[in-house]
Amino acid sequence: MSPAVAFVRELRDLFALLLGSQRKYVDPTKAVQKLKSTFASSASSLSYQQDVSEFNHLLMDWLEKAFAGDPPTPNPILKLFYGKFATWGTNEGKSFSTNEPFGAYPLPVRGFPDVHSCLAGSMVQREIEPVSGTGSDAKSELETWFSHLPPVLILELSRFEFNAIQGKTVKIHDRVAFEEILYMDRYMESNKEVSRAKRLEEYKLKEQLAVLEQQLEKYTNYKGKRVALKDVLDLSLEFVESKRSRFESDESQDESMQISPQGGEDGSTKVGCVNEPSPRHVDGEEMRALKGCLSRWGDEVREDEEGLIHDVDDVKAQIDGLFKSPEFQKVCYFLHSVLVHEGQATGGHYWAYIRDFATRAWLKFNDVSVTSVTWEEIERESFGTHLTASAYCLFYINEKEADSIACKGEEFALPEALRMLVKEHNEKFRKEIDDFDAAARPTDAEAMSQSETLVSETCKRLHPGPEANRSRRT
Repeated sequence: MSPAVAFVRELRDLFALLLGSQRKYVDPTKAVQKLKSTFASSASSLSYQQDVSEFNHLLMDWLEKAFAGDPPTPNPILKLFYGKFATWGTNEGKSFSTNEPFGAYPLPVRGFPDVHSCLAGSMVQREIEPVSGTGSDAKSELETWFSHLPPVLILELSRFEFNAIQGKTVKIHDRVAFEEILYMDRYMESNKEVSRAKRLEEYKLKEQLAVLEQQLEKYTNYKGKRVALKDVLDLSLEFVESKRSRFESDESQDESMQISPQGGEDGSTKVGCVNEPSPRHVDGEEMRALKGCLSRWGDEVREDEEGLIHDVDDVKAQIDGLFKSPEFQKVCYFLHSVLVHEGQATGGHYWAYIRDFATRAWLKFNDVSVTSVTWEEIERESFGTHLTASAYCLFYINEKEADSIACKGEEFALPEALRMLVKEHNEKFRKEIDDFDAAARPTDAEAMSQSETLVSETCKRLHPGPEANRSRRT
């Protein structure tokens, strides 16, 4: 038996015990030792920190080999974790198509704010680099569509890239949001015609949105000074309305800055207040004209800004609703777990968030610590930009398979060999409890001796002897 197969079998036993054990915890030492043996027998090394995607690929390879039948039979690992994607395109004027299997699907994250944007960025139509030396000007393009999705969909967020300036691989800390419910209809090959039309509409709406946001930026960040234009006008109006001539201001300032040599009645020294800046000279006609213009301009700017905000929100709502129709909400996936990495490209620490489908609660598995968490905490520590923590892998389960994949822990759902393993494990645990209770209970002789001692001491207290009586009299 190969070390990989031995590890997978030990892992199977461990999961069976996790489902059916009556203990509060299950010791994973055997599985960890098998894992070490598997690494030792492969090209990988325990001294080299595996990226979570690299380890996941190794694990899938071991699982596939462990479940390979002789003679060959349908492999449950391929059925559970592997799908297919179709690639359509033209190369130098010639059309082509391919259909390839995939396990964990890699997603680019640079420049994409959420998982849907990542998926669209990796699959939408894009231009192929021309082959050098061909001399052909024909346009080459390709696009990718999922032809089959597995019950368990693994999305890998590609948060590593090579930085040419630094000359090393760095981690991308950009924020990438993801949802608890993911609809994959828009990426399916069977919907490609209607999805193409929707994507074109989305593209035009995003162009419109970009123009509106740039226009709104000119109002909210006037001349790049980080101040809103309406605030500039309001402050200008306040300045005009201060109604101070230079002479009045100077005269008031001279009086206020005088210090009495005798001081106040209490002997303290009085110092005048500093006035706000105000116009030096402004007559009534100028005042009325400026106030009228600034008030009118302020109202116009506020009206324009509110109109732009309304238009931006309206376009965003249109974009958000493009794929909300029932035809795009049939292929539904529930988020099951999130693998998080904290650190840099050279190293760090991993933990996982896993959803308990029975209680609908999220749990954080961080080494030996298992705690309940809220979705808000997952967002904060998984989306990115929070210190150096961000999600690396997302595991989604198809809605139709959720009940069968997310086991509720029933022992009877296990195969016969594993049921016997769990039964023997629990019987051993109950015997340990009985042995512990027996060791804590006194033997019959000890119990008799303790009883006689108790009776003797009680009699002495109730019927003291002559010496005790003399002691009381004395």
